[in-house]
Amino acid sequence: MFITSFGEQNITYKCCSNFLIHLCFNATTSFNRSDFGLGNYVPNVGDKITVNITTEATAASAAKK
Repeated sequence: MFITSFGEQNITYKCCSNFLIHLCFNATTSFNRSDFGLGNYVPNVGDKITVNITTEATAASAAKK
């Protein structure tokens, strides 16, 4: 099974960056397993899936200094 679309999702994020040296990003979204045909055991297994993404990056030139 291939998922080609998550449909409309509510995504919230917080970003702190000076865009020259350091970038950090947090994103959170959620969806229901049953929306993708995976709801067979919903009474015993939770239906809602929450995805948290946390990323930090530093420019290579800034890291060398």
